[in-house]
Amino acid sequence: MNKQNKLNLLTKISVLSVSLIITTGPAISPLLPDISNHYNNISEAAIESLSTVQQFSVVISLIIANFISKKIGIKKTVILGLLLAGFAGVVPFFIDNYYVILISRIVFGVGVGFFNSLAITVIDLLYSGSEKTKLLGIRTSMEQLGYALASLMIGALLLLGWRFGFLIYVWAIPISFIFWKYVPEVQ
Repeated sequence: MNKQNKLNLLTKISVLSVSLIITTGPAISPLLPDISNHYNNISEAAIESLSTVQQFSVVISLIIANFISKKIGIKKTVILGLLLAGFAGVVPFFIDNYYVILISRIVFGVGVGFFNSLAITVIDLLYSGSEKTKLLGIRTSMEQLGYALASLMIGALLLLGWRFGFLIYVWAIPISFIFWKYVPEVQ
């Protein structure tokens, strides 16, 4: 494989890997019974909101992402979103406060919202024709693959304790690095 083909493949992998994170928010559902036992003074409804609250901030930040990407660029907005999701996603591993965890889930959603629609936009701007169509189809599959991998890893990490399940979100950080390295800025 020549250098140009290798770079093209790495760009495709980088663009598609962003979609691995998009649907992983609710994947923490298996952790909720243990979280509920840990925070026995917090209502069941409040505990359950930890797996859904990020969806509200995703919707709001989808709108904000367009304005941000016009100011700093699409590539930087995607990277910002990945870093927000990665760092906010792992906060519950380190902090033992329900309200901090709730806020971290909201920030996680903001991060996901920043790159959610831009994951499609980047493909639209970098590729055309059948290659673009194929990548858009693969991108949708990557969302489901990301959820499946997250669920599998959370199940395994749950054996170590509920906090460990949140470590799955650390994968957003290396994804942000490969996106930065291999994806050109798009207008």
